[in-house]
Amino acid sequence: MATGETWGLYARVSDPKQDLEGLSVDAQLLALQEWGKSKGHTIREYPDRGKSAWIEDVNKRPEFKRMLDDARAGLLNGVAVTHIDRFSRKLIVTLTVLGEFGKCGVGFVSLENASFDFSRPADRLLLAVLGAFAQYYSDELSNKIRRGLALRASKGLKVGSLEFGYCNGRCVDCKHCSPPCPRWETVPKDQPAILHPDDAPGVLLAFTTYRRANASYDEIATTLNNAGYRSRTPHGRVLWNKHSVAEMLRNISYTGVVMFNGKEIPGKHPAIISRELFDEVQAIRRKRSSHAKLYNRRYRVYLFNGLLRCCGCMRLMRAQTKGEGKYARKCYHCTSHELHQVACTKPSVWLNEALLAAQFEQIISQFRLPEDWRTRVCELISANGVPVRNL
Repeated sequence: MATGETWGLYARVSDPKQDLEGLSVDAQLLALQEWGKSKGHTIREYPDRGKSAWIEDVNKRPEFKRMLDDARAGLLNGVAVTHIDRFSRKLIVTLTVLGEFGKCGVGFVSLENASFDFSRPADRLLLAVLGAFAQYYSDELSNKIRRGLALRASKGLKVGSLEFGYCNGRCVDCKHCSPPCPRWETVPKDQPAILHPDDAPGVLLAFTTYRRANASYDEIATTLNNAGYRSRTPHGRVLWNKHSVAEMLRNISYTGVVMFNGKEIPGKHPAIISRELFDEVQAIRRKRSSHAKLYNRRYRVYLFNGLLRCCGCMRLMRAQTKGEGKYARKCYHCTSHELHQVACTKPSVWLNEALLAAQFEQIISQFRLPEDWRTRVCELISANGVPVRNL
């Protein structure tokens, strides 16, 4: 490997919590930077935080995808990782991408092993074996996790994140509160969750309000917010919105059961609501859902869904039908006011799709294709080695 080359440094963790376990992206990048400096390379960093390497779709790893694009564009002479499983745990992805590297003349280095020469059959075999071991380890790890979750559920213990209304003695918002929370680290890890004295009444309030007043999700969110309740997220407490309310109202765990693989298992955690109340709420939700299906949603095609961003906060705008009957119109609006943690200068802006479509049509109408556009397209396709049919 010659000095003065440009090498990409790829680092990844599948869970942000690994930053606390000595497996952080920063630790990987530090080792890679020292290696690049010793070789005299110019480096480009590609850190993927909280991205699984078990998926085959590389587009779901944005930095990995950017690294591939740079390699294909000839911007990289090679790619370096600390371990082969940081690159990919899927054998087909490992072999496919490294095979493409070989065709592009891009080198590959795993600090745990050594550099690889794709022209040598022995190195290709070694890469295949290492990739197979990475996938085998990932398979075994997944099986162990599933077995552990199944065992925990069979004991009546909660599986997954802790719902609003319960406490396990290790809540994020209780860890840093002042004065210190009296429940902090008082519940053993292998014991069922306990009721959160401040949040549990909010769950009962939401269910009873929905059943008694037949209120909407937005109205219940307003009721909870006015009563001082705040939804619990990994990033702290936030105001309730209709989506978090809907998630709470369909959570059967509040009746004292544990759901695992579609089965109800009697839980050891205390129930906040009765099964009768839960069933009544679900019946109301199904009735409302059947009324909503009277409108044929199959023909509600939003032309700009996933494309528009709010000019105030640059977040993707949500597509939604505003109004009913003959007054219904498809619109797009900013959702920052529902998140309550995102600053936006225009949080209530609504855009009518009809007006956007007219503006888009006006822009498109100004395009003029050259007379030889078919010939140009065929030449571009043929240049990529794709057979061309008559256009």
